[in-house]
Amino acid sequence: NELHLLTIDEDTGKFKVPDYVAGLDGGSDKIAYIEDDIAVSDKHVGALVLKGAYVGGSGKLTIGNDKGNAYLVFDADSNGSATQITGGKNVYFGAARGYVLSGAAVGNNSTGGSINGYINGSGGVVFCSQYNGGIALYRKQKYTGDTRVLGGVVLMTGTDSYKGDFGNGKVYVVGGEYTGGSVRF
Repeated sequence: NELHLLTIDEDTGKFKVPDYVAGLDGGSDKIAYIEDDIAVSDKHVGALVLKGAYVGGSGKLTIGNDKGNAYLVFDADSNGSATQITGGKNVYFGAARGYVLSGAAVGNNSTGGSINGYINGSGGVVFCSQYNGGIALYRKQKYTGDTRVLGGVVLMTGTDSYKGDFGNGKVYVVGGEYTGGSVRF
């Protein structure tokens, strides 16, 4: 199961998988695709797809263009390699609404992706994953605006001093036996 963002083909008007740029150097208007673990300092991408990779390092990782929507996609690889933003890495969505999307958990992983760092921004965040996957948050997030959990599980985990939590704003969890969202503390 591969996760992809979709765009509209300007010539045909139909959905298509967009062109990805390998690595984080494509610029703020490109969708970055990372398959190998990487340590970065300050970078800015239009959207980010992580395929079984760890992203760490210092500084901030800005996703989106400070308006509309910004997308961070976790997609475990076929070997079950976890996908993580780690090492206290800061993710910035700016004023855009951030979307954190995840595929199914694979192998021994309990989630499809995790953030052991901070999400910053003012447009709120939407979390969505496949029902047997999830997204783990290891720290109290710093974003403002509403939080929406549309599907799958958001798992609050970590130690007492770094326990996961949403940012500041209202939290909405959409229900449904197999398709709704849930939060675990």
